Amino acid sequence: MIAGEPGLAPRLRHPPAPRTMPSMKSFFPMVRREGAVLVFLIAFAAFAFIPAWRTIEVGGMAVFGWLIAALMLISPAVTLIAFLRR
Repeated sequence: MIAGEPGLAPRLRHPPAPRTMPSMKSFFPMVRREGAVLVFLIAFAAFAFIPAWRTIEVGGMAVFGWLIAALMLISPAVTLIAFLRR
């Protein structure tokens, strides 16, 4: 088939790709302290959800329960401290 025949769609040319990646800007600015708090909370949550903590008991309750309770108390406190120190 020839590109000039009637009834065929013309081929579209794509614009050339940029030579360098544009600088990636975050959706909203984040202070280094806030980023550290976010990383800490994600790491603590990942640590708390390790399956081994579900079988170990301390004080009649699984360690998983203690860690999740600590996460529920620590996360708002640490976040408030980080934002109020701004």
